[in-house]
Amino acid sequence: MKVKQNRKTQSRVLFLGILLLLLSASLAPQAEGQSSNRQDQTVRGPIAPAPSADTVRVAIANMRLDEPNEVDPVSVGAVAVGHAISGAGKTGRDKGASEKSGVYTVENGALVTLVVRLKIADGWHTYADVGEQPYKKVTKINIELPKSARWEGEWQTPRTYPSVEPGLAEYRGDAVFTRQFYFISVPTEDRNVSTGQAQVSLLGTVRYQACSGELCLLPRNIPFEASIIVVN
Repeated sequence: MKVKQNRKTQSRVLFLGILLLLLSASLAPQAEGQSSNRQDQTVRGPIAPAPSADTVRVAIANMRLDEPNEVDPVSVGAVAVGHAISGAGKTGRDKGASEKSGVYTVENGALVTLVVRLKIADGWHTYADVGEQPYKKVTKINIELPKSARWEGEWQTPRTYPSVEPGLAEYRGDAVFTRQFYFISVPTEDRNVSTGQAQVSLLGTVRYQACSGELCLLPRNIPFEASIIVVN
């Protein structure tokens, strides 16, 4: 009887051991996957608001553009405005760009405000609407976002002025265009392996035709670049 009881006990111990091994094997990949998800978090839509209007105004005021003149009547610049990141790694109050790099930081999923600014010389203008006139060119911004970024809404355009020519509208003075976007994940191609951050360069062009009351210059395509640091 004692021999039978010992065999039953051994069988139970062996069964429990096998069961524990199976459980540990099934949990190990899950834990590894959870760690990977934290590193490469993907979002489906914006999860935080855009930077405040005051932050955007400060960013615009701090942009360094050449002064336009009669020879080159339009200056172009761009900046991507995000949120500063607190020590805890969460979006904190707006602190502006990094003092060292001049580049804003944004959390993955938070809205970024892209600003494209045209500084137009006095007495000159570019076109917001050219009506049916094929020889005049409307001001147009072209930019392709990185694969991991998505637009949120359309371009917000500056004030327009009526032209002396019927059916045409103009941009004058300081013309600021804004549009919001967000990242669904931290771009892998620009990621720093040690920090998990990525500094992304946004490249685009502005096509415009500058005119005064006396003449119109040939249309131009001026390139611009804006950078943003993306973190999880």
